[in-house]
Amino acid sequence: MATISCHLGILSLDGQRTTISVQTTDTCDDNGNLVEIEGRIDGGADFGIVTMSYDKENRMASIVDHNNQIATYTFSGDGLKRSESTASGVATLVWDGSEYLGETD
Repeated sequence: MATISCHLGILSLDGQRTTISVQTTDTCDDNGNLVEIEGRIDGGADFGIVTMSYDKENRMASIVDHNNQIATYTFSGDGLKRSESTASGVATLVWDGSEYLGETD
């Protein structure tokens, strides 16, 4: 894994926007995927860590935010994201070929 410097990141998990500023480090895996962000969370005094994992095709499979909220994603063989699972439930993404149509709960 490699550690690189970065300046600002914005993440969204389960509809909640999280701004990470005064970022200290980003960590990437050997494939260049961002696997960890460490920084000041939402302008607070404390630092937090957000971690990501990826499948064999380098697609984001999960993200865990600084509050340990987890989102997981599944993909079909054609590489399109098919579902998103969070504490609020599971959303199925609907596609017409490669055109995104929307999602269902």
